[in-house]
Amino acid sequence: MKKIKEYFNIAIISIFINLSLFQFLSAQNYQQVLKTDSTTWTIAHQEIFGIVIDVFHTKTFQDSTYSYVFTNDIFYPYIGKLRENIDEGKVWFTSAVSNQEYLIMDMNLQTGDTFEFNTGVYGQVDSVYYLDKRKVIRFDLFSSRWDESIKFIEGVGPSNAFSVLSDFDWFYVTCKYDQDVLNYVNNNSYFIGCMPNPTGVELRADGSNQFTIFPNPAGSQTWLQLPENLPFSQMQIVLYGCTGRLLHRAQPASQFHRIELAHLPKGLYLIKVWDGKRWLAKKLVKE
Repeated sequence: MKKIKEYFNIAIISIFINLSLFQFLSAQNYQQVLKTDSTTWTIAHQEIFGIVIDVFHTKTFQDSTYSYVFTNDIFYPYIGKLRENIDEGKVWFTSAVSNQEYLIMDMNLQTGDTFEFNTGVYGQVDSVYYLDKRKVIRFDLFSSRWDESIKFIEGVGPSNAFSVLSDFDWFYVTCKYDQDVLNYVNNNSYFIGCMPNPTGVELRADGSNQFTIFPNPAGSQTWLQLPENLPFSQMQIVLYGCTGRLLHRAQPASQFHRIELAHLPKGLYLIKVWDGKRWLAKKLVKE
């Protein structure tokens, strides 16, 4: 009986040591959100004509504890600044408008803890887990826009980006880069890679404004056959890569429009056509 108790005590001590070691190693291996001078997020948000992808990027100045955040908006490029405490696993955002600092991520939260996303908008942690070697804290706040719960993702940030800029679930982080190296890709059916899934783009029910891509899959070039019943002066054509980068933009001059692809790598692309009222979208494969 005495030996059984000794074995039991040794087992308990061993489990305790292993848990402590795991917690220690996890703390040591904390993945920073702001890893480099050039941290970039591709951010999705919904407009009246569909999902729009913006790019948020940081710039860190010497002797500054902050990383300044800019967008690709030519009128209002500066939106605020971020700072991160890697020892505490926390990130703060200071809005350029209010100049007030907000805590936007806390990786120390436990199941049952609450967090204020906007004034009076609280979420409770319903689970803490690891995915692809990243710690994830999931809340009971559900985004109907993106059909997904709000999360804090280690090394990435809040899945709803800088929630204090608008509604708590208005923005959605589709990808994150560190010095142009892809570090994170979402796993949401609304998107293919960093870009919106074209199957989720609204099309005319009668199909009268559909466009055709040929050939598809394509090689060095592809052609678009556009609807005849629309004025070309109101139409736009854009081509995006799977990472969300804009690769081609044009206003068509006729019903047939050519896009050169020789300089692009093999892979999946997204072609969108603005018909004057809404975006139409289709996938293009380059072989």
